[in-house]
This record gives sequence, C-alpha cells and structure tokens, in this order.
Amino acid sequence: MSGLAGLLALDGGSAETLVLQRMLAALAHRGRDGQNTWSSGPIAMGHQAFWTTPEARGEIQPWRHPSGELVATLDGRIDNRRPLRDALVARGLAPRADHDAELVLRAYECWGEDFARELVGDFAVAIWDGPARRLVCARDPLGVKPFYYHFDGHHFRWSSEPQAIFEDPTVPRRPHEGMVAEMLAGYLVSTEETLWQGLFRLRPGHTLTVTRDGLRLRRYWSPESAPEVRHASDAGYAEHFRTVLEEAVRSRLRAVGPVGAHLSGGIDSSSVAVLAQRLSESGAASARIEAFTQSHPELADDERPFAEETASRWGIKWHALLPDPPGPGHYEEQARRYLDFPDYPNGTAWSLALTRLAASNGCRVMLTGVWGNAFLEGSVEHLADLLRSFRLAETLRCARAWGPLLGGTSPASVVFNGGVRPLVPAKLRRAIGSLVRRRIVPSFVPPAFARRAALRDRLRAPEWVPSYPTFAQRGVCRAALSAWNIHASEIMERGGLQHGIEERHPFTDRRLVELCLALPESQRWRGRTLKWVEREAMSGLVPESVRMKTDQPELSFLHMDALAAAGGEHAFERLRLAEQGWVDAPRARALYRRAAELYARRDPRYAELVGPLWTIHGLELWLQAAMGEPSPCP
Repeated sequence: MSGLAGLLALDGGSAETLVLQRMLAALAHRGRDGQNTWSSGPIAMGHQAFWTTPEARGEIQPWRHPSGELVATLDGRIDNRRPLRDALVARGLAPRADHDAELVLRAYECWGEDFARELVGDFAVAIWDGPARRLVCARDPLGVKPFYYHFDGHHFRWSSEPQAIFEDPTVPRRPHEGMVAEMLAGYLVSTEETLWQGLFRLRPGHTLTVTRDGLRLRRYWSPESAPEVRHASDAGYAEHFRTVLEEAVRSRLRAVGPVGAHLSGGIDSSSVAVLAQRLSESGAASARIEAFTQSHPELADDERPFAEETASRWGIKWHALLPDPPGPGHYEEQARRYLDFPDYPNGTAWSLALTRLAASNGCRVMLTGVWGNAFLEGSVEHLADLLRSFRLAETLRCARAWGPLLGGTSPASVVFNGGVRPLVPAKLRRAIGSLVRRRIVPSFVPPAFARRAALRDRLRAPEWVPSYPTFAQRGVCRAALSAWNIHASEIMERGGLQHGIEERHPFTDRRLVELCLALPESQRWRGRTLKWVEREAMSGLVPESVRMKTDQPELSFLHMDALAAAGGEHAFERLRLAEQGWVDAPRARALYRRAAELYARRDPRYAELVGPLWTIHGLELWLQAAMGEPSPCP
C-alpha cells in the first residue's frame, strides 16, 4: 500500500519537481512510512510509502536498476514471488533485493512491456525506461489498486488518486457530463472515464505505454485464456477450489504485525478467516489472526451469532462492535479530499469502525470476503445455454429456482431475460436495449441533459464480450469486471486507508478468478443454493449453520439514515446539480418523499430508491467540492 505520483514532459522540457511535491502532499494519507522522489530531465517520480509486508521495510522507492537507466514505483504486492524469482534466475536476472519493487523491475527487464502478465497480486506500477525513452504503467487484473492519469499531448501526469493530479495548476477542472449522466441513470458503462474531462483511470488488466508518439493501451490479461476446468465429481471441484482459495489466503498473510479479517456470518468471509487461522496455526504463515464483526442487534438477521460460532470453533481472537455511522461531515470531507464521489453509507458504517479498531490493535492488513458474490453466485444467462440445447424442462425448473433469488421475479420474466434475450443477435439486442434503457432513464434526469450528454449513445455502446463458450460464463465475467465494480473497488481501497489499513481480497486473486470463471455453472449454483462449490469445499471447516446460510442482512436503511442526517428533503433543495441542468430538483425531492414514506411504513420497496437518492446526494457533494463551495448540509 502506498501512493504513486509522477510527471513526464514530452515536449522537450523538464518535469516540474515542485508540482510533484504538491502531488505527493495530496497523497500523504496513503503513506506514513516516508516519502521519496527521483527525477531526471523530463521525468519525475514520487512514492508515499506504507509498509504492509516485511520485505517493504528495506525498500526505498522509486527503485532504481543498478545501471540507473530503469526506475520503478509500485503500489501493491506481488504474490507469486517464488515462481517469479525462479523464472528470473533461470534467465540470468536474479533479483538483487528481496522486495517486490525489485521483482517488478527485473520482470520488466526480462519481458519488457509484457512484464505485467507474469505478475500475480494487487498492483499499480509505473516504470521509466531511460534508453527507450518510454514510461510503462500497469494495473492489476481486477483494479484493486487505483491508477489515474491525465495527458494533454505535451505532459503526462499520473497518481493513485484524482485530487493529486489537480495539484498541477495547468490541469483544467471540467466536469464530465457523460459520466455524470451515466451515474444518474444507474448504468456505469465506461471503464476508463471519470467524473472529470481528461482525467482517466487505467483499465484493470491493461498496460499503458507513454512515448513521444502518444499513448498505447494494451490488454495483458484476459480471464478466458485460462485452461478449462473439468473434474469427474463434486468432490474434485471442491478440493480444487479449496486448494486455490487457501493459496490466495496464504499469499495475503505476508504482513507486518497481526492480520485482521472481516468476519460476517456469510460463507465468503468465514471461509477466508478460517483458512487464515488454519495457516497461522500450522506455521504455514507467521501472522496472528484477529477477526472483526459488525453487529446490528436491531435486525432480525443480525450476523453476530454466526460469526461468534465460527470464531469460537477455531479459537480466533474476535472483536464484535456496534455500528458507528459517521455524520454528514464525513461524506463532505471525502468529496473535498478526493474531488470524487464520496463513500456509500452501507460500506462506511462498518468499515470505518472496523478499520479504526483493527489499526488500534496493531493491524495494517485486513482480509475480506468481498468479490465472492461476483464470481460464485452464477448467472441467470445459464438459461440461454439450456434453451440453446433444447433442454426446455430444465430451463423451466431453473427459472422457478431463480425467481425467488431475483426478488420474486416471475418464471416467464426470468426465461425471457436470462434465456431468450442473450440468444438475440448482438446488433438487434443493442437496438432493443437502447430503447429499453431510454424508457428507464430516471424521471429526475432532464431530457435536455440526457441529449446533451449523448446518454443514449453511451448506454448502447457495445459491451466487451469475453470469448467463453457458455452464456453463463460470459454473464458472470461481464458483471464481475463491470465499470460499477471498478468504481466500488476504488472507493473500498481508499476507505481502508483512512486508518492505515490495507484491505486484501482473496477472491480477487487472479488464479482463483480464473478458476471460478472456468467452472461449469452447476458448481456455482444448484437449485436455489448459490456458491455450491465453495460450500462443498468448506464442509467440516465452517459451522454448518454458516456453510448453508444463504440470506444476507438488508442494510439499505443506512442510506436513509445518512440522508436524514444530511437534512432529509432539504438536502435536495437548491441543488447545484439542478443549476447545471443535470437533475430535476422537484422530482428528486418527490423521490425522497416517496422513499421516506415507504421507510416510515417499513415497506421494503424503499430499498429500490436509496441508490438513486444517494447518487444524487453524492454527486451534489462532489460538485460543491469541485467548485470549492461549503456544503449546505447541517
């Protein structure tokens, strides 16, 4: 965990080191273990250090090759250290130091611009190649580590967070109406663009090469290139899954101090915590494990009893705490600090309290079960595979099973959306989809703004279609690697940093992701049981009450509570968004009144409205911060 920043002048001038210092100052919260810079002519690179692995203590970045001609900065962690080191030694490029920045630099020396495909881990990297006069940047396959950049044709600037780039006074601050419109419509499509014109994120799983000739973006990782996975029995799949998940957990236990673990009552976080404790007890990992649980005793589905049973069974040191939702000032500060969309209440209410407690107990690392849902809950598009094979009776059985999982959707709707629609040719599907999406653009988005932002064109942009053989695999892959998940990952990453915690997610391990996406659909869901292979793999390891638990607590009330604390309906008056023509304020207030009415009656339909309401509120805070205005929230 650290902060990266840098400048590259492509117009023959020198990089401005004073600007670099301002950029690093804006990233000071990312690194408490020192700051270093390096510059030479057109290039200046900086690093804010936060040591979360033992090896990082001996690492001084930017890290230089002995020749002085290659320089690297790394935010992250390399998990395939031993095989990578062996491959480098075999090629006569034995690393001279034991830390990860050296491994990355040697990998670049060995494989050039293809180096990132040899790395397993969470990383954002920038490497200056002096002899080639090029900068090569890379981001991990799931985008766990952030990387933002701005290029005006003469200067290239990069950073771990958006606000640092705006420390260069020559970078204009112009809101990106297209991305604002996507967020308000509830359809994030672009995986590169941000809320600012000209400010981009590096796509996960890609490298970006910068030379005087411009920018070149290349995909280095595509999940469908992994080998097919086939076993003769459920037991074979379960054993394979458990082995790979255990390795993903073990790789993330390389840490300074004790390792925390989020422990809810669900199968994902419980599996991670249990495997971490087993590895610690066996001596396969040296880290001591401490588990942290957020309890909501007012809820009928409070997960504390399940977490307590798991911790007790394995003797895991366990901390349970009540929610401590932050006030409106927290979200205002987030928007000001990052010049970006603020946190979401359903994540912040527990992450702030947990990371604060974990840090006070000496943890710098926290394991999570996040992303398990994305790769293991399956896809309703499996019905298209069944229809294509004329398995009509099984199609109907599956539709009936999926209906309750989709909020009580009728079998006919499930068959149409999951079975028929994917079979429609892509061009016709896009045309139909654009008509459908046009109808469901929220009423609070003015038609004139939707036209000005070319919202229809943005929403019907061709999707990336992975080359898996089944519709189910393609559906899981598209959903898991969507723009919304990239957005959520970036917010999650910065949230842990507020109290000096690096969150690590075993379910984003490239090896595990490739396995999960290669599974036949019967291993992801069977009947009404989701995550079948994981539940089989953890048999005898997690308590049965947890292993077969399928429900999750509904936390949408945290959004409503946060909006009420921000002023309720008054928060939607005098909106800057309305002054820009982006939101119809009376309709936004009516939406809030409707949500508040349903919430007061304990009608669960309020949960469908909290997402749009928080999007409006979050964008309002961002726009006020962008304009340097104080928030009207109490």
